[in-house]
Amino acid sequence: MIQPTYEFYEKLKKEYAQQPSHLKFIVDTKAGHKVSREALLRTVAWFDGHLLKQQDPILLKTT
Repeated sequence: MIQPTYEFYEKLKKEYAQQPSHLKFIVDTKAGHKVSREALLRTVAWFDGHLLKQQDPILLKTT
């Protein structure tokens, strides 16, 4: 059942009107309660495109 989650997403969309690429709703009817491979890959791509490309020194620091 995704309805409550989708309703939450719809409410958030207003907050992201200026940057709609920062919010996405992904549905995988076969994933059940798990995160699908596609969702994981899209999440990693989002972080790569929106966070790592900013060259934040804290994110790039190695231990």
